[in-house]
Amino acid sequence: MPDNRITEGNIRQRPNGSWEARYTAGYDLNGRQIQKSVYAPDERSVRRKLRMALAEVEMGQVACGTGTLGEWLDTWMKDYKFRALEPITYTQYTRIIDTIIKPAIGHKKLASIKTPDIQKFINSLQRDGIRQDSGAGGYSTAYIQKIRNMLHDAFDQAATNGMIIRNPVNGVEMPKQTKPQIRVLSHDEQERFIKALDGFELRPMFMLALCTGMRRGELLGLTWDCVDFRNKTITVRQSATRYKDPVTGQAVHTIKEPKTWTSYRKIPMVDNIIPILRNHMQSQRVHMMDPNWNPNDLVFCSSKGTIIEANTVNRYLNQIIKRAELEKFSMHALRHTFATRMMEAGVPAKVVQEMLGHKDVALTLNTYTHVTLDTAHREIAKINNLIDVQEPQNPGDRQPDRGIFPHGFGR
Repeated sequence: MPDNRITEGNIRQRPNGSWEARYTAGYDLNGRQIQKSVYAPDERSVRRKLRMALAEVEMGQVACGTGTLGEWLDTWMKDYKFRALEPITYTQYTRIIDTIIKPAIGHKKLASIKTPDIQKFINSLQRDGIRQDSGAGGYSTAYIQKIRNMLHDAFDQAATNGMIIRNPVNGVEMPKQTKPQIRVLSHDEQERFIKALDGFELRPMFMLALCTGMRRGELLGLTWDCVDFRNKTITVRQSATRYKDPVTGQAVHTIKEPKTWTSYRKIPMVDNIIPILRNHMQSQRVHMMDPNWNPNDLVFCSSKGTIIEANTVNRYLNQIIKRAELEKFSMHALRHTFATRMMEAGVPAKVVQEMLGHKDVALTLNTYTHVTLDTAHREIAKINNLIDVQEPQNPGDRQPDRGIFPHGFGR
């Protein structure tokens, strides 16, 4: 009698005389074993087929069940990330999964996905991705790295659960890092933008963005106790953000502390912005008389004192851009414009770094290379007269070139 119990699988002779070998090919999304079978007319042949099938399982070449990557990502988020992530991060992950990963490869069977599939997907993000902030093609390298890390984490958990043999993200090459193109308003565009602000309710906010380089969330989370008119400074210590509650699915607006300590900073105010903010404060007091006023003490808020939606800011910005007849840009372009004006004025990069809240000066210098190069050309021009080189006006007056050896030595 043949040994029907082997460590890798079970072999038996069927009633019709053929042979069957059953083996475990992996686990489905619910953790249940996936059983498969191979058949042959004799025992020797079925054992050979079993060895080949088990080798394919070991190499991760057998699809375990019918679950797709999209289905697994939903399970992974619900069972493994719901309590592990901050609500804002959870919302970001969900958005990436629903809008980027699922449309591209979410339909593929989880266990059938190989490293080349992930590599093609990653490559397409840099080539074809649509950036949310500008609509330009191609996601940034940092954003692609975030997506890659998410997939690696999800596939790692699937491997731990026995649903796949190995993580297909291992071995994926990230695209070559490219320097992002930043949008900076020229001096003429800046003037046109400022003129177009007249009559807009959020004019003070856009002016403050242009005069301080504050981020959109920092502007929307700014409170009056952080505005020091006497010392002409603004303290940045919080930011407004919006996320979808994982439990209720409702949008939540909240004020929270910055992620990094470098974002905590004091920014000096230029004189021109002070009367603008004072007038804005006076206008806001009219709304405070409303009994439904929300006492958040926000500098920029709705007519009820609540946090302004980011989409509302973007809508106003697009209207202003259209009035000024400028090419479309995001709020971040005002931050870049402020930094560029600072660098053009000769403000040391270290000071600009601290005002922007960058983690180190290298980031500031790398971001605004176009300015530092122009500055270098202006500075080098100052030493032109320090090096006195007289070139003969008549080329015939030149002495013959004898090379590096005088008196013909070495010829």
